[in-house]
Amino acid sequence: MANGLTVKKKILVIGAAASPLTRERGQVGLQAGYELHWYSPGGDAVPGAVMYRYPFGSRQVTFLEMFYVLYLLCKVRPAIVHVFYANQRFVNLAASLARRVVVTVMGSDIAEHKLGYRFNAFFVKYLLSSAEVVTSKSSYLDQRLVELGVAAEKINRITWGVDRSVFRMGLDVEALRKQYSIAENNYVVFDVRGCAKLYNHAFILRSFATYLKKHNQNAVLILTRLVELRM
Repeated sequence: MANGLTVKKKILVIGAAASPLTRERGQVGLQAGYELHWYSPGGDAVPGAVMYRYPFGSRQVTFLEMFYVLYLLCKVRPAIVHVFYANQRFVNLAASLARRVVVTVMGSDIAEHKLGYRFNAFFVKYLLSSAEVVTSKSSYLDQRLVELGVAAEKINRITWGVDRSVFRMGLDVEALRKQYSIAENNYVVFDVRGCAKLYNHAFILRSFATYLKKHNQNAVLILTRLVELRM
């Protein structure tokens, strides 16, 4: 209480605001009555958040970011720092100094091939060791976190879901079928993953080809982005 007014506690989110998944989760603090502050090098502003951007030119350097995050910790004085993506190298050292740290990991953060690059494993483990809570989205990630030294009681499972008010059976999709020249009796497979090697698009394409051969049914595969894949 200050001058008879209630002072809101603050949350500082460190994560890419360009991701709709990060934006949705990062805004949870607003629903709990916190004042939301958000550091993101790029992306659109998040409604309800005080935004901070990378201030050191167009080329993002995590060593310089570390000092800026330290500055934000002193300026904002957040009750909680929520870090999205654990593999942010020097930024992790600054974020770890917060009073309470929540880390949301993704598969690409703690995949074995990612942590084998230079000092990535050190930075990730350092941040995870200082976290009060680590959120995971699958049993695989739970296991990887335990392997990296995170106590099981610190891991909270928050699995991605589907907005069934948008994606549901019985929708009128005639306009979409016309737009993309998809026949009415064609079965549609939609791959929402980004086109990166770790998402095994080559495997998806082979599986789709096997499905066509086995079932001899008209079907269409839609990828979110065009990418060159070596089969």
